[in-house]
Amino acid sequence: MRAFQSLICLAAALLLTACAGDLSARYGQTVLERVAPDTPAPDSLVYCSGHGCAERHTFGFSSSEWQAIAGHFEPPPVGPEDERRRLAEAAATFETIAGQHTDTGGDEARTFAGFGSKGQLDCIDEAVNMTQLARLLAAEDLLRYHTPGLPVQRGNFIDSWPHYAASLHEEASGQSYVLDGWYRDNGEPALVLPTKVWRAGIDEPLLACLRTTETRGAEASENAALCYGG
Repeated sequence: MRAFQSLICLAAALLLTACAGDLSARYGQTVLERVAPDTPAPDSLVYCSGHGCAERHTFGFSSSEWQAIAGHFEPPPVGPEDERRRLAEAAATFETIAGQHTDTGGDEARTFAGFGSKGQLDCIDEAVNMTQLARLLAAEDLLRYHTPGLPVQRGNFIDSWPHYAASLHEEASGQSYVLDGWYRDNGEPALVLPTKVWRAGIDEPLLACLRTTETRGAEASENAALCYGG
């Protein structure tokens, strides 16, 4: 019975973190390089959906749409932590508007709830899209404290299911962060948290970051400090 319960717990853990993917640590980077090799611009970018970027949408934001995204950085952030908070919120606006252009507004958190549904994204789609967002913000001189990195991976089917996310590097400290929209529905703030916390998978720090928008008061402040402050 105990062994069976352990298997159930493992299955539940995999379902929480699982994403359609590939064993190669460079898979997310390869998809990005294949579908979006150029620096995006507000009037021309590629947005992925359909699992593994099977569906690629090329579109541009109107001036008002772009201002809604860029407006998250006005006035400019006062430090790296503030910029990461703004990135999480900007990702929500980015996804909301992109969803209207690409018919992906119904994308559900994680992969399995909406698996096979039209407009559903997996973590490869999210990693490419969030990398595009970070590159776009950097190209428009809206990021003061971070530079976009390449998608990163955790898991290899042995210790956990492969999962991918966009990455950021804090310029002053050199610390790495992920920008991960996979854990939340379309239009909700993305997770921005230290890569070392993200790589740990299902543990209390990651769960605390997931609770940042669901709690109030001291607990919310403590959770936010963990996620955005590193």
